[in-house]
Amino acid sequence: NSRRPATPDAPQPITNITREVIEQQAAPSLQDVLRNVSGISFAAGEGGGGPPGDNLTLRGFGARNDIFVDGIRDFASYTRDTFNVEQVEVVKGPASAQTGRGSTGGYINLFSKQPNLDTFVSGTIGVGRPDYIRGTVDVNLGGETLGVGGGTALRVNAMYHNADTPGRDFVGTERFGIAPSIAVGLGTSTRAILSYFRLQQDNQPDYGIPFVPNTNTVLSEFHDRPAPVDYDNYYGLVERDYEDTVANIATFALEHDLTPNVRIANTTRYGRATRDSIYSAPRFLNTTTTLIRPNDQSRDTVDQILHNQWNVFARFDTGSIRHDAIAGFEVSWEKSRNQLRDVTDGDPTDLFDPDPHRPWDGTIVDTPGAVVRATADSVAAYLFDTVHFSEQFLLSGGLRWERYKSRFKGAPPAPNLRRTDDHVTWRAGLTYKPVPNLSLYAGAGTSVNPSIENMTQTNVSPDLAALEAERGRTYE
Repeated sequence: NSRRPATPDAPQPITNITREVIEQQAAPSLQDVLRNVSGISFAAGEGGGGPPGDNLTLRGFGARNDIFVDGIRDFASYTRDTFNVEQVEVVKGPASAQTGRGSTGGYINLFSKQPNLDTFVSGTIGVGRPDYIRGTVDVNLGGETLGVGGGTALRVNAMYHNADTPGRDFVGTERFGIAPSIAVGLGTSTRAILSYFRLQQDNQPDYGIPFVPNTNTVLSEFHDRPAPVDYDNYYGLVERDYEDTVANIATFALEHDLTPNVRIANTTRYGRATRDSIYSAPRFLNTTTTLIRPNDQSRDTVDQILHNQWNVFARFDTGSIRHDAIAGFEVSWEKSRNQLRDVTDGDPTDLFDPDPHRPWDGTIVDTPGAVVRATADSVAAYLFDTVHFSEQFLLSGGLRWERYKSRFKGAPPAPNLRRTDDHVTWRAGLTYKPVPNLSLYAGAGTSVNPSIENMTQTNVSPDLAALEAERGRTYE
């Protein structure tokens, strides 16, 4: 775990998308990067304004909450950019033992760019159609350049992106990002890195084209299918709809080599992300018309996480058998706030000739007292070991104990709910390598999904909160 990629000898499918691939494909977002990986599909919040941003499934299981940055959960809902990403790792199969709650289908880990002792300046410029412009810069200054000693380095990554969406009228994205980081002690037995990440977006959102319900009498031949309209039709309200997100992540990582084969590491992170958005979901005004009403989907959320993680990495021998072991302990505090709002409806528009510029002079106001809050405290301890019987045979296994305590406060008159789950998850497998570049494995693992794990509900009942955690087990 921590900031180290999973070993390619692990008994489960692992795909690493390197920086070289990301640059060659000019992939600006995490979604573009993940198109290199099979078994991943992207959701769009169907059925009532589910969380936008990187909302995806992995092996058929929801994975919006299974995205990590340098081994620490990044559960906020926003569209992630690649300007500060060195590598993306996709691990498939139940992985609660490695990452904690969720991860039934697997998890996605983004590795940030880190300072190093080289000195270089690089960047990219992209232009294209429709109205696409993007620029990035990556500056790394080694200690000698800074004049403060050879073990210090400073790195700054920055990005500006402004683009329309191909094939969709009026839909566009604009974002700015900056990620400075400083390291001390590089090349010594004690190293520390302090980093900050900020990604700010101002987008014109999109909810697609209407779907014809089977109750519609005008378009009966298109029941339960997308409406027969031009793909680029936009049914939102330019005067009302918007999507503003800001993600901030501050991280302090400390490592120390006790011996050449034993290393301890501690990482502390605080993350805060906000989303303020109004989407127009196109819905038929009634069953006997082709008028479309812009059904508002509103989100005004603040997500926060404070996380501390300790790891001990050790390599040792017992007789002729080599071990690569990791033991760790972590605590985290997560909080989500969702302000419910009253949004004035917009005028309907024609299905075949929509007018996104139709006037709207309504209001967007907070619903009095309607604030939904969810918090979660978790404590976990874990131990993993990879046993090398030879260069060809490896046995891997590990356990994780976690206590997940969640609290939910819905909008009145919803009750306040509390729940505590204690669970043990495991992962084990045997790997055989007939040649260095081929691994054959048999593995098994478990996952656990407690109630309110995604912290996104607008209301839940005591019956739902009383449900036992959902558990999964997979053999492959």
